[in-house]
Amino acid sequence: MNKKFFYCVLLLFLLSFSSDDTFQREKVILNLVVKALEINHYKPLKIDDSLSAKVFDYYVKRLDYNKIFFLQSDIEDMMKYKYLIDDEITQGRFDFFKESVKIISKRKEEAEGYYKDILKNSFDFNDKNDS
Repeated sequence: MNKKFFYCVLLLFLLSFSSDDTFQREKVILNLVVKALEINHYKPLKIDDSLSAKVFDYYVKRLDYNKIFFLQSDIEDMMKYKYLIDDEITQGRFDFFKESVKIISKRKEEAEGYYKDILKNSFDFNDKNDS
């Protein structure tokens, strides 16, 4: 086993139990993952705008796989990050991630409000006129 990889995994394990500030822990983990991708990956990845675009598309697609939460305006608002993710990775920032979590949380709360309103009323399943 590659020693560098072993030390990265060991450090990640130890960090997961530390009581340090979450942001610092995330920053260290991000740096380790980036180094692993650049050095230890079987096909080292170049952290650039091309990777940013791929990560953006994949992440947004996976975050709302069934396309039930994000509005088109949400996707358009997040588009400003499409080619900046590589910069955030190298600078240890999480702006895109934080923004996307904020938006999806807002949309899920809205959806929860809709179904709570609907479920307040009882349903009459015997009514034949509601087809």
